[in-house]
Amino acid sequence: MTPTEKTPTAAVSLHVPTLTIPVPSLQYEALTIREMRWPDAMEFMRKLSANCVGLLDGYTREGGLKLTRASITDMIAQSEELTVLLVRGATSLTQEQVAQLSTGDMLDILTAAVEINLSEAVLGKALRLRNAVGAAFKGINPKTS
Repeated sequence: MTPTEKTPTAAVSLHVPTLTIPVPSLQYEALTIREMRWPDAMEFMRKLSANCVGLLDGYTREGGLKLTRASITDMIAQSEELTVLLVRGATSLTQEQVAQLSTGDMLDILTAAVEINLSEAVLGKALRLRNAVGAAFKGINPKTS
């Protein structure tokens, strides 16, 4: 490489995945469902974590409960607060519009929001972050620090 050539850098993708679906109960021909913005995603994850802790109460480490994408999706569908947070974070819908949705439309929007926001691509990034943080602290003993 000559001194005038630049060192190659990794490309950062700013592509935000979206899906577009019709919403007859709001007379929308197309509603865009997108990956949630960071603050909305953090609020959603805090609430989801709180629900997971409640669900895990009473189970031992050897217990039969295993959190999977399917069990998390079921938990979201059974919690109105989580459902509304996810739908509002993944769409441009207001609280009032969410309240006007038919059951079928809500389920379609919720499914699309889960497909995007709990996708393997998104969850894989979270796992890579967790692993990177774990690697950064590997070998550090908090009792001696």
